Amino acid sequence: MINRLYIRDFAIINELNLELKPGLTVITGETGSGKTILLQALSLALGSKGNKYLVKSGKKKTIVEAGVQGKNYRRIFSEKGRSRSYIEHEPVKDIDFRTQTKYLADFHGQHEQQLIMGRENHIDYLDRFCRLEKKVQKCIDLYQSLQSSKNRLKQMLENKSVIGDRRELLEFQINEIEQVSPCENEDNELMRDFRFYKHIDEMVESISNITGDFTESDHSIQHRISTDLIELEKLSSYDEKLNQHIDEIKSVLFTIQETSVSLIEFSDGLNPDNEKLNTIELRIKEVENLKRKYGGSIESVKNYHEEIRRELENISQLSSDADELYNQIEQLEDHFKSSAQQLHKIRISKVEILSKKVQREMERLNMPSAIFEIKITQLSDNDSFVHLDEQQVKIHSKGFDQVEFFLSANPGEEVKPLTEIASGGEISRIMLAIKSVFNKIDPVDTLVFDEIDTGISGATAEKVAESLKNISMNKQVICISHLPQIARAADNHLHVSKTIVDDTTIISVNYLDKKDQNSVIDYLAGTRKYLDLNFQKSKSAFSVLNG
Repeated sequence: MINRLYIRDFAIINELNLELKPGLTVITGETGSGKTILLQALSLALGSKGNKYLVKSGKKKTIVEAGVQGKNYRRIFSEKGRSRSYIEHEPVKDIDFRTQTKYLADFHGQHEQQLIMGRENHIDYLDRFCRLEKKVQKCIDLYQSLQSSKNRLKQMLENKSVIGDRRELLEFQINEIEQVSPCENEDNELMRDFRFYKHIDEMVESISNITGDFTESDHSIQHRISTDLIELEKLSSYDEKLNQHIDEIKSVLFTIQETSVSLIEFSDGLNPDNEKLNTIELRIKEVENLKRKYGGSIESVKNYHEEIRRELENISQLSSDADELYNQIEQLEDHFKSSAQQLHKIRISKVEILSKKVQREMERLNMPSAIFEIKITQLSDNDSFVHLDEQQVKIHSKGFDQVEFFLSANPGEEVKPLTEIASGGEISRIMLAIKSVFNKIDPVDTLVFDEIDTGISGATAEKVAESLKNISMNKQVICISHLPQIARAADNHLHVSKTIVDDTTIISVNYLDKKDQNSVIDYLAGTRKYLDLNFQKSKSAFSVLNG
């Protein structure tokens, strides 16, 4: 069960911390008051995809957080479109987050109504009722492995005609790279050595000029300082304070002499080596040629060498691999055929049961004459390896069955495809009927309905309210509604209102007491004019100030 919803800087909401209760919670409010925003935030907190447009204008990020049975689930979306997910304040990958939150809540809204209007999704409802999730996933995995193996074999056979030319090219490239065999960072070291040997004569000449200026010429710095030092020592006999400066000058003179000696020793060790320089230049050309041809860096050259080495090995193994792939495909086909046939048998055995259960629920939802059927058919495919009743049938990732819902809503009418005849109100009731059937077998503890009452009223609304109430005996149910019948059935009544004061939007979310609840129900029923309820005084009020 979901215990808490926290929202910050989301859409038009600054901050909201809302307790959620067990049983049936109905959310009411004027159009545009922010009801759907609450459910959208809850859906995001439990793993649905978001985007940067969810972030409140002027804010850097939005935070949505759900507390589920003492465990904390948090999502953060930035204004730049990035998202982060946390479970118990520990970061997790989005895909892992969605895996762990998959069965925490089941959201029904316009999106799911669109799903049921796609016949390709009908098989999923049947499989869910049959509890085939693991068997279906096994079939999907086999199908994907089979397709992957067939694609590999196809590619392998297509490449066979050009394999000779390809092998020759790969062998040439491998030999070219291995002949040079560049080391990591060798290009930088070669350029450093090249600059050194290229400029030896320049360094010798420059160092000779520098040491001449320091100590070797008649007008060197050493000679001038020594002369000045003698004069200063003479002056020190008149004032001892000059001795300090004499010591400092002697230190400078010593440094100059030492530096000059070191430079001379360095210069003496510089020996021009044209042969060495030529060798370095040649090596640079070889390495740069490889870099230019195979990616621009030594690392890319090595990576390419490893890549084509593996490719050459694969080419060498082509014949044996092809035989192995043929055997693998044959085994996968046998496993897939067995899996698909098993799924078919289970679906056939359960399809009438599910049809009757949904039909009975639809009768309870004020569709007494409705006939609901689920038909399982197959498509023929002369190239298929799967046979059913001596006919080759088309396969797909979930087997070979084509599942479709059929409906007759009125007496005397033949059943027709649901996707072609159902109205909005009928779709809502069909979905509610399916949810009711799945209620006890579904692992999800919380069901969320966004305006399940679309297109219904009167006695039908009473039936829908009763159905929601029944579901809430085993599940937590959260429902946006505009109908007084559904609001009257609520264990908890949340009312959302929006006002604008001095260009500031104020959203109020309140759990109503019995008196205020009756006032809203009367308003929904149209029996009295809506009054501005003093919700701010309610102990259960959650007020949100928005700029």
